[in-house]
Amino acid sequence: MQERYYPDNIIAIATAEQNGAIGIIRLSGIRVKDILGCLFVDKKGQKKDLKPWYMHFGRLVGSCGELVDHCLALYMPGPKSYTGEDVCELHCHGNLVLLKKIIREILSLEPKWEVRVAAPGEFTKRAYLNGKMDLTKAEAIHELITSESEAAFKLSLSNMDGRLNQIIDDIRIDLTEALSLVEASFEFPEEDIQTYDAQELMAKQGDITDRLRSLEVAFQTSKLYDKGVSVAIIGEPNVGKSSLLNALLVEERAIVTDVPGTTRDVVEGSRLIDGLRFVFRDTAGLRESQDAIEKTGMEKTVQWVEKSDIVFWVYEMGQELPSQEKVIFRNNSAKIIKVLNKADKALWQGQVVSDLTFEELKKVKQQGNYNVLISAKTGFGLDVLQAELKEWTDKHLNKSNSVHVNERQYKKIMAALSLSDDIKNMLTEQSVSEELLATSMREMIAHLEEITGLISSEDVLTEIFSKFCIGK
Repeated sequence: MQERYYPDNIIAIATAEQNGAIGIIRLSGIRVKDILGCLFVDKKGQKKDLKPWYMHFGRLVGSCGELVDHCLALYMPGPKSYTGEDVCELHCHGNLVLLKKIIREILSLEPKWEVRVAAPGEFTKRAYLNGKMDLTKAEAIHELITSESEAAFKLSLSNMDGRLNQIIDDIRIDLTEALSLVEASFEFPEEDIQTYDAQELMAKQGDITDRLRSLEVAFQTSKLYDKGVSVAIIGEPNVGKSSLLNALLVEERAIVTDVPGTTRDVVEGSRLIDGLRFVFRDTAGLRESQDAIEKTGMEKTVQWVEKSDIVFWVYEMGQELPSQEKVIFRNNSAKIIKVLNKADKALWQGQVVSDLTFEELKKVKQQGNYNVLISAKTGFGLDVLQAELKEWTDKHLNKSNSVHVNERQYKKIMAALSLSDDIKNMLTEQSVSEELLATSMREMIAHLEEITGLISSEDVLTEIFSKFCIGK
């Protein structure tokens, strides 16, 4: 990809939008060194010649010559910079009021400098357009910044290192080689020679399909790391749903009272368990009610059940599961875990359940209709409940996965897979049109090139980079 140089220069705060010890302002463009030269001086007030790749200590002065801040300045000439253009960074004191004042000072310079505030992700977009990285690496930067677990961070870092790009490019190269053989057959018809072996080509296409299928599986894992595992906590009022939420989060997130119907809206909190984020949602108690607000809360309960991966159905000893169970769980693929709560109060043959021996508890479970016995109040059985979560994780999470696949990439992978199946079907037919076969292969290659950004539209780029923070 050829380098592009833009006539305007961009500026933004590159650190978090909050006060801190240090705040970094980043500039990129063909005139950034000249722009900085208007404001950055040494302690004697003389303009400093910025030597590339060195941190220079000096002062920033305003348009009227007043001192704005003491700071460090770094000049990185293109193309060996993040964006491929000349880049300057100012490492200032990290007060947001100060940082915004510095930006206003720079924006107020003479119009000839053509400097403006960067759009979201524009530094990375310029890096991509200037050939500094492919699209999968650019997306990985945003995913790395927004990662909420160490595992997600590692996958994003792998993509920044080029892992996903390499996998896609290897598939593209193999497919291109196969396409060249197919095209040779109908481009030189006078030779009457088939330039490819259909069985060999089918075997190669099968291998390509397998590699794409592994990326389809990687997407499911990536989605769990990105969004977390959604767990809805449901049941009748006063069965201890809010207490269970607080116990799982190890904090007082939900209000706990003896008054039925306290929870009327969804209360949520998240926690990392074995490196995966679980999002727990305490929902409104399910019962017959004429209260409009409570009924709205119950409607939200049903909606969250439909969107959840796991459902904790909480109830008490001797309580039958309500008839709503059939309605709520209809057409839902969530794992249902029946949680019998208040083991610290429930009695079995005159004894408190949580005080029973292991053998006695086995007998209780044989008679009860539950998966896990707990006391949200004392913590009894919570380890068993978390073991249920881990079992679900082990079943749905491919921990050997080494790449992150986002939704945009997944859609292109699935489109390529559909064409791959079409190609295999064509190869099994004796009377297949080689022109049609080649067309499908070219379309498949195009989908792969859209993943890495070898071909892309402005609309796609806008959608991708609009999710970035301003200074990245």
